[in-house]
Amino acid sequence: MKKYRKYIIAVMTVLMIAVGLTACGKSTAQDLQSNKWYLNQKGQSYKTQFNKKNNDY
Repeated sequence: MKKYRKYIIAVMTVLMIAVGLTACGKSTAQDLQSNKWYLNQKGQSYKTQFNKKNNDY
């Protein structure tokens, strides 16, 4: 049993780290979609919003 104890602890630790990292926040796509963005070009400002289907400029 002692032989497998180290392996069990190692596997549990790796699983806990993996679950913690995957549950830590939104994806980049969700972050882009949840905000309004403004593009500044040559003194002009353009409102931009991202959605799932395409990028609206």
